[in-house]
Amino acid sequence: MSTYFPNQVPFLELEYKHIEVLASAPCSEVYATIGPIEPISIREISAEVGRSTASVGEHVSKLLAVNLIIPVGTRKRRAREETLYARACVSYNIIVRNLSSEASEAYITRFRCQMRQIDRYHAHAQKAIQHDPDFADFYAYRWQMGYMDRESAIKFKEEMSGFLNRFRAHIETDPAIRAKGDYVRVQFSATFLPTQRESEKVRKK
Repeated sequence: MSTYFPNQVPFLELEYKHIEVLASAPCSEVYATIGPIEPISIREISAEVGRSTASVGEHVSKLLAVNLIIPVGTRKRRAREETLYARACVSYNIIVRNLSSEASEAYITRFRCQMRQIDRYHAHAQKAIQHDPDFADFYAYRWQMGYMDRESAIKFKEEMSGFLNRFRAHIETDPAIRAKGDYVRVQFSATFLPTQRESEKVRKK
């Protein structure tokens, strides 16, 4: 896997120190706004998440402290220079089977933060679609439940990685090209979970 900036790594396995920082909803939202390819400033993050630059700056400092993001350059804006940031890794993962109980609790909080963000995005998207039905071109949701054996589950998880790679292949990272077309910032997420009943059965063994 290619990297895009010096000191950026292709892959990072998140540890407790990373998950603990991302268990904060504001930090999680700021991190979600910073990608691995296109540099972004605190001012731009502030506009994206609807928080003050001072607040965003605090969360950026926390992300920098645990090496989740890196400074990748500067940009002159009027009489000042602003620092640009990108993710410290192109891709990351959390190996849940390796988590301590403390890290697992932090990860549960992290997941809730992400789900709240998705819920908010979904609500706003539905209202926008009521205003402009063609905006539904940028919306999709699928849901299914069924039984799988372990072999099928492992195979499907591998296939999910392919979904993310295809999503990345469609991302336009050149601001000049985006300025000439109808581009919308979108989020792709996928979950694969056992039902509550199945998890309870395991815990009772």
